[in-house]
Amino acid sequence: MKSKGSPSLDVRARRGVALTRLARLVVKLEPLLLAMAAPFLLFPRAAWTPVMLVVPLIWLARRIGHGRVIRRTPLDWAVLLMLVMVLVSLYATFDIAFSLPKIAGMVLGVAIYYAVAEYADSGRRLWIAVGMFLVGGLGLSVMGLLGVNWTTKLPVLGLITNRLPRVIKGLPGAEPGFSPNELAGALEWSTLLAWALAAWLAFRPGDGKRRWVALAPGVVALVTTGTLMLTQSRGGLLGLAAGVLLLLLVAGRTWRLIACGAAVAALTATLWIGPARVWDVVTNEGTALTTVNGRAEIWSRALYGIQDFPFTGMGMNTFRRVVSALYPLFMISPDQDIAHAHNHLLQAALDLGIPGLIAYLAMWLLAVVMTIQVWRSVAPLGQRVLAVGIAAGLLAHFVYSNTDVVALGSKPGLFWWWLLALMSVNWQRVQSGIIMTGGEHD
Repeated sequence: MKSKGSPSLDVRARRGVALTRLARLVVKLEPLLLAMAAPFLLFPRAAWTPVMLVVPLIWLARRIGHGRVIRRTPLDWAVLLMLVMVLVSLYATFDIAFSLPKIAGMVLGVAIYYAVAEYADSGRRLWIAVGMFLVGGLGLSVMGLLGVNWTTKLPVLGLITNRLPRVIKGLPGAEPGFSPNELAGALEWSTLLAWALAAWLAFRPGDGKRRWVALAPGVVALVTTGTLMLTQSRGGLLGLAAGVLLLLLVAGRTWRLIACGAAVAALTATLWIGPARVWDVVTNEGTALTTVNGRAEIWSRALYGIQDFPFTGMGMNTFRRVVSALYPLFMISPDQDIAHAHNHLLQAALDLGIPGLIAYLAMWLLAVVMTIQVWRSVAPLGQRVLAVGIAAGLLAHFVYSNTDVVALGSKPGLFWWWLLALMSVNWQRVQSGIIMTGGEHD
């Protein structure tokens, strides 16, 4: 004989099962849901702010369906602190609507980081995620060729860029066209990884017939490198050289000697001519902004801002407005838009305060540790090459970011989060002793 409460218990059980199934369906559709939300977060408006709730809703669905909010990664605490500081920065910003594009970009970037970490739960899926990342870099390169607001620094390359059609224009936040310097900084992530994978696939021992697969990353490497060269970004090219140097240092004794010789020659020439003079020669475009003194003035104003807003930051994306109002520049016209502090560490502190800078630096340091541990492990060469390729892209971008910035929350910055997710997952697979399939054979 059934108790009076039995029907209600059965109903609740059925509802619980239905809710679990719905939650698991939402988790399976996570890439599609993020793709649908991306346009609203990349080009946000105040009325579209609720779209950001799709991220915590997906995480809630994962908690209901799988018993966890996110897949744990080595960067979790740094990411959490950074998100907390995004909320804290809202207290300091002079206009939340003005900070909204970077805030929405941060939310989307973190969502992509954990979506990639969740998806790449096997060797095959990790390589698929790597392939999609390279495809994304190729797409960014093509978009850049069709939408960059080109500047001519080297006349020879200017002959090419002047003939390229401007197809993409008028996008919110980039009405005159994409910044060539920002494009260069973003392309370094995929360019160096593509070169590393292409070299590994082309020269690995084994059946020579399998080496044709190196063609895919090779094409990506050639296109992205060509586009990066056309940007004529001196910081981007310097970063590219640093990334290539790292790849050469781990490629073998002969290449290591060549790399060391080139580095010594470059350093000797720089010291002989004078660092300040070299900088002015390679960056001077006829404006104070690009000279050593101009950049130094911007950096000094950034330090003033950090001193005034040490714990909260002044708010994401606000430096470009606050600098002229509170810290007037003498060498640069107040009418000129200074989008960022031209140094990523200073910009992170300006946006998110010193705690945010600590979180940002922690992510870089953890990336270094993961790279060293994977390279020194007994993991298959494919995993080790993947780690070094990612590290080369990060190193190139770090060098570039000392004089220019792809700011946190910016649209191209989504690739940074994706790359960090690939590094984290690869490191976790090495640590767990799982041998990847679909590309691990040397």
